[in-house]
Amino acid sequence: MRQFILKISLFILLYLGLRSLIGSFFPYYHANPWYGAKVVYLENLQADKPNTLFIGSSRIYRQIIPAVFDSLMTHDGRQCKSFNLGAPGVHSLESYYLLRHAIRTDLLERVGTVFMELGEWSVPADEQLHNERIGYWMDHQGFIMAMKFILSRAPKGRLKMIGDAYTYGVAYLERFFGLGYYSEQLKQADYFKVEYLGPGLDGYYSLENNMIHTEDPEVYEGLNRRFQKLRNNPQLIKRIKEQTVDIRKNIDKDKYNSQHLDVISDLIEQTSQIGIHLVFILPPRSVNNDLLALASKIPENHVIDLARPSEYKELYMYESYFDETHLNENGARFFTRFVEEAFVKLKMHE
Repeated sequence: MRQFILKISLFILLYLGLRSLIGSFFPYYHANPWYGAKVVYLENLQADKPNTLFIGSSRIYRQIIPAVFDSLMTHDGRQCKSFNLGAPGVHSLESYYLLRHAIRTDLLERVGTVFMELGEWSVPADEQLHNERIGYWMDHQGFIMAMKFILSRAPKGRLKMIGDAYTYGVAYLERFFGLGYYSEQLKQADYFKVEYLGPGLDGYYSLENNMIHTEDPEVYEGLNRRFQKLRNNPQLIKRIKEQTVDIRKNIDKDKYNSQHLDVISDLIEQTSQIGIHLVFILPPRSVNNDLLALASKIPENHVIDLARPSEYKELYMYESYFDETHLNENGARFFTRFVEEAFVKLKMHE
């Protein structure tokens, strides 16, 4: 029995050693090809590197236009070279992981400002389990963070809590043992595709452009389906606007995830120590009380709240949307302009 246990222990140690060795050849962003393509591009730039970065989900990727932002900043007397690091499907904990690791690299060497999307914390759906993209960011720190989030949020029931802990526990163990990892990167020579940078090579790629220029019929069908859904149901945007207005009327500012605020505060402190101004952006979207309350707790010079239909009417017009959750190019121009204007006001009050 002892020999059997010893053999099993040696096998596990050898396996983990081999897994660690293989993992050392892959970058921290290895399962996010959109973000990875953009980082590789920036790492190879010899000159004209950005001093401003945007990080977040497709609400950043498809909605922040660096050329527009830079032009507006120059007009306001501020030299700026920005780059959009947004990627589809990035949620809060993943974006925090990406920033934490970027701090340890040369990516932020010339950067003075980082804009990060403020989103709610959510648990992956069951059908997303056993997916490398969902768990690659689940290192030890990420796992502890996720567990604290589960324990500190408003009570959702014991079964819900157990289910969420199970989901993250499985993701953590699969990452720890490397189960199913690295296969896509090894199979695809062009895993980090240049096309993800968009036509301007600045990280912005509108959904219209993506739909028009994609050579993948599945991508086209998916985007066109989303586009047509909104055309057939234009009231969807009006509904989001009305829901946002109603929630803002009765917001309880004491109801928010305290652990989420702690993580945000820690990131603000980490970035400030290396001379970076970290600003969270709350874009126009379906919101809830917790997210709006969280935004209200972030220091004023570190947050831009654009989920305000009464102030930013253009961001809640049907004509500004590609689908029910993403702005079209025209809407993205409005969004980028409002971010720039709000940021200039923040800098003026420093």
